[in-house]
Amino acid sequence: MLGLPMGWSALGAFEGNIVDNGGPYRVRFVSIAMLMAGGSLGAVLATLASPHLARTLVLTAVFSFVITYLRAAGPSFTTSSVIILVVYFVGLDHPSASLAGALSQAGLFLGGCAVAAVLSLILWPVYPFGHAGRVIALCFGVLAQSLAEIDGLLAEADAAKDQGSAWTARWFSLVHGFPNRMRSALEAARSSLGSVRARTPARSARGRNLAVLLEIADTLFSRGLAMIDLAERSGIEGNAEDIAFARQRLAWLGQAALLVERGLGDRARLAEFLREGNTLIAAARAANGAADSAGDAAMFAAAFHALQAECAQNLETALDALTGIWTGIDPIFSRRQVPGTPVQVKAEQRLRLKSRGTLESLQENWSFASSALRHALRTSAVCVSSVLLVRALHLPYGEWMALTAVIVLQPYVAHTWQKSLQRVGGTIAGGLLAALLVVFIRTPEALIATVCITAFFTLAWFAVDYAWYCFFLTPTFVLLTVHGRHGWRVAGIRAMDTILGAALALVAVKLLWTESEHLRLGEILARSGQANAAYLAAMRRYWSTPTEEKAAANVDILAPARRHAGLANNESEEALERLMMEGAQNPAASVRTEHALAFATYSRRLTQGMVSVALVHPVPPDPEWVPFVDDLEDRLHRIAGLLRGEDVELGKPQALLPAGEEQSQATRLRQQVEVLEKSAQGIGP
Repeated sequence: MLGLPMGWSALGAFEGNIVDNGGPYRVRFVSIAMLMAGGSLGAVLATLASPHLARTLVLTAVFSFVITYLRAAGPSFTTSSVIILVVYFVGLDHPSASLAGALSQAGLFLGGCAVAAVLSLILWPVYPFGHAGRVIALCFGVLAQSLAEIDGLLAEADAAKDQGSAWTARWFSLVHGFPNRMRSALEAARSSLGSVRARTPARSARGRNLAVLLEIADTLFSRGLAMIDLAERSGIEGNAEDIAFARQRLAWLGQAALLVERGLGDRARLAEFLREGNTLIAAARAANGAADSAGDAAMFAAAFHALQAECAQNLETALDALTGIWTGIDPIFSRRQVPGTPVQVKAEQRLRLKSRGTLESLQENWSFASSALRHALRTSAVCVSSVLLVRALHLPYGEWMALTAVIVLQPYVAHTWQKSLQRVGGTIAGGLLAALLVVFIRTPEALIATVCITAFFTLAWFAVDYAWYCFFLTPTFVLLTVHGRHGWRVAGIRAMDTILGAALALVAVKLLWTESEHLRLGEILARSGQANAAYLAAMRRYWSTPTEEKAAANVDILAPARRHAGLANNESEEALERLMMEGAQNPAASVRTEHALAFATYSRRLTQGMVSVALVHPVPPDPEWVPFVDDLEDRLHRIAGLLRGEDVELGKPQALLPAGEEQSQATRLRQQVEVLEKSAQGIGP
């Protein structure tokens, strides 16, 4: 309608939709903003440098390295980095003799991105994890409803003792039907969560928090069964006071489950739910503390106290996960007011602020041992080689070769090979379709209608099957490029460029720092377990150093172990993202994905918990912490061995929980290790 070129605006609109993969609005906005800023900058630089080969090679090497390395800074950069490089190479193929011309092209690109942003963020947002969130919420709903029904029946227990077997039969029917309903809900949630494809880490971040909630639902289910058993015994053996005590604990757990269910369904009331959760946690701790100090004489009081304390800690983690789901931020430490000395609170605040810096993430990966740095160097080499080949061979539409090389290039050989086959096969088949379509397209209206249809199916297949995505992508951009003229020739050129680009990517990933030996998910996750075990060993050494040497020991002993654990967790999360990007093909793979989500998430949280203990306590808080830490270290070594395929038996805890004010922290560490053990068994070697 405006008589402007279609290519740049269409590219901006298309890539703006690609970069948005759902999730919290803050993350989605940042991803699109990164694309707009990085893409427009790359387009301007590329169009101005394109006429000069030497300048182009230097710019390509630097720009591709920087953009790819920024992926280590967080999900927003990871989501947009490849797409920014796509825009850059389109700019190289559309040189401009003046700054005004380059800015005009960038302006058209930004206009297309703006249209996509309005559609994605305001008019038509997508929710890829919507179904998984609903079925996980259903797990908490089933738990809350079942506990309410059991509580109602328990209220009749004291009066029903004279009714003989009638009350017992009703109780048996209700209590024994509860595990079946709960287990069915949990398995449905595992299948739904594991089957969600995650083409971007933004989805993986939300998936990790949903995996945490799913594990918490399973944990609360088991603790609920234990409470129900104690309540049954209280109803049969105890008096009215014992029954009332049991009902209070069951009612508290039901309220906690209902709160999480509501939190998953209503983002707008997140702050309100967090306040209610804080109140429930504080009430549980206050009630248990008051009962302990008063010497509560209710039957099974000690067991109820222990179970409720565990559930309160799990509720605390659930509130953090809800925050992560709705904000896109993985919480490091709870921001709620919890019991602790001013020194502890201040230390955790310092650690929290220090741990979340983008600059620190980039610094941690500035090592050749980091896969992020190696992949950035590999990508830079591929991009420069693509430019040289295009200029040397005088390839028409040469940006398609470079685009293919950048898009299919993955850190690992198997993934690059798989994506190359899908890209080549889909492009060749799509080229044939494009050649047929241009025969029938004679008017602009027909062109627009056809492009709308092919673009629709392109995006529909984007997160489902990459080969079908490429099949529909090819006619979309061939038609936009040639406007129906000699389309069969252009389709053939695109197929040839795609084959050359895929071949270049395969050569690069095979010859430049090959990482195919790290493809086994179990081996990668085992490194996280081993690194956490090494940190516990470092903490023991740190504790044993004299007071005057603590500062030096923190730098020489704790810091390297902390950095190693952080890098290992980064690698695990990258492996998890690759697993989710492949998608699950069967129920077994879905379950494995869910276990991997839980392992990567809890491994990170375990590291953060250990760092907190070492930071706050330069000496053991209690002598019992020493054997406790040794026991955790041994269990982590066993977990790593199991993931590597070794014949390892996971044993029960050998050390007692330390007593004193820090017992809750020790309990949390032990629970996290238990989740790692459970997940490792589900993942396998």
